[in-house]
Amino acid sequence: MADGVWDGWATAMQSRGLSTKTIRSRGVFYRSWCKWMGDGLLNAGHADIEAWIAAHAEQWRPESRKRAFSDIKQLYRYLAREDLVSRNPATLAYPPKVPRAEPRPASTSAVKDCLSSGRFIDRLAVSFMAYAGLRCVEVSRLRCGDIDFADGIIWVEGKGGQQRFVFINRELRPWIAALDGSHPHTPVYVGMRGGPVSAGTVSERIAAHARATGHQVTAHQFRHYYATRLYERCSDLLAVKAQMGHASTATTEVYTKVAQEMIRAAALKF
Repeated sequence: MADGVWDGWATAMQSRGLSTKTIRSRGVFYRSWCKWMGDGLLNAGHADIEAWIAAHAEQWRPESRKRAFSDIKQLYRYLAREDLVSRNPATLAYPPKVPRAEPRPASTSAVKDCLSSGRFIDRLAVSFMAYAGLRCVEVSRLRCGDIDFADGIIWVEGKGGQQRFVFINRELRPWIAALDGSHPHTPVYVGMRGGPVSAGTVSERIAAHARATGHQVTAHQFRHYYATRLYERCSDLLAVKAQMGHASTATTEVYTKVAQEMIRAAALKF
């Protein structure tokens, strides 16, 4: 039965456009869950889910436990849609507590070095992340027509298709000047064949670009760099939230501590 359920769920995920990487990752937790439940897959309750997560507390990192819970919740959402179960037991289960990780912004020297050498397309992507706070998925979706040079804004499609606009500041403007007049449908970050690339590809290439300049930073750390500097300059959580595309100010608040620590470190140098 477990194999049949997986085949159906995997097909449903593929039809929704989920990446192979995501489906493969969900398969790992699915197999663990099936091993835990045995023949009771379709009769699981919220207590079973909580016990399964708790049993792996030492084996899985906090983020992995959170992901496991989310994946199983999606599994039973699918099963409910297919009328294979009458309810989703995860809706009653308590999600695992995961401490919010503090952002680790890229250093100023890392930004400077990554903008000074390497392929222009990679340096351009870094500029969008470090000077506009874009995510990898947002860089991968960005088209030249999304950049309004006249009004000085960039229309961004974020997580879940949510749209927002970010302002083109004076640090970003020189980098995107070359895109002015380009065909509106042209991807900003193009692949080897001139077409768009996935968010994963953007992430991998920017991380490789950073390593080539001598810095062990991820693409997302350039986004953290932007958020931290923006908060330092305006001290306005709502403004940072809007520019970053956060769903909640709770997410934005983590940057206040980082900014304050950076200011403290600078002050103590005197």
